[in-house]
Order: sequence, then C-alpha cells, then structure tokens
Amino acid sequence: MRYLRRVIVFTILFVLPVFLYLKTASPTINGYADSAELATAAYKLWAAHPPGYPLFIFLGHLATKLPIGSVAFRLELFVAVMAAATVVLLYYLLRMFSNSGFLAAYGALIIGLSPAFWRYGHTVEVYALNMFFINLLLLVLMK
Repeated sequence: MRYLRRVIVFTILFVLPVFLYLKTASPTINGYADSAELATAAYKLWAAHPPGYPLFIFLGHLATKLPIGSVAFRLELFVAVMAAATVVLLYYLLRMFSNSGFLAAYGALIIGLSPAFWRYGHTVEVYALNMFFINLLLLVLMK
C-alpha cells in the first residue's frame, strides 16, 4: 500500500508539470534568450556559444531523434521532462526534512509551478537540466 501511494505521488508530481509545461509551450522555438541558438546547436550537434553546453546539446540532439512532433516540440518535451524530474527530486528532498508527504508534495508543486521555474520548464534553455543536476547532487549528498 505504501509503495503504491508513493508511485501515485511520483506520477502526479511528474505528469502534471509535464502536461502543464507542454500545454503552455510555444509551438515553435520562441525568441527568449538563447533558445534558437541552443535548438539549432542541439539539432545539428554543433557547439553553442561558450561554454558550449555539451551535455545539453548532446541530450537535446538525442531528443530531436524522437519520432513525434516538430524538432521544437521534441526539445521542449526534453526540457519539460527535465523540469518535471526536478520537481520529483525536490519532493524527495523535501520529504527527507518533513514528516508530511502532503506538505512535501505541495512544496515541490509550488516551486515547480512558480513563474520563474515555469518559464524555464517550457523554454529551450539549459536551466531545467541544470536544476535537475543540482537537485540530484543535493539528494546524493543528503543520502
């Protein structure tokens, strides 16, 4: 029963943000900051402006190979998945410090749906991937 409840919570914390990020994403690459340059670099497997963001470019290139939607949608899906995975990791971190799973889930969703986090949850930028790795590092350090 406890395992099933945890799976349901993780599923909600992952699926809800991905759905909302993609629902509000631009159908094409928007002109925000370096989105067009990063999308082109990921698609062509080129280096972006310094520092080049090699991990984002490589993972983004793999995402462009998915057989769904346009290249822009595939990259926005990749970014949305990274941002939603960050929300799940954040829940796990908050759960370590809280006796309440509800409060941890609520806190993770509040941060995941905040305007600043939301902007980078559906924009082709490196921030969602960076947030994922920062939370993963925190989780590993806390374990």
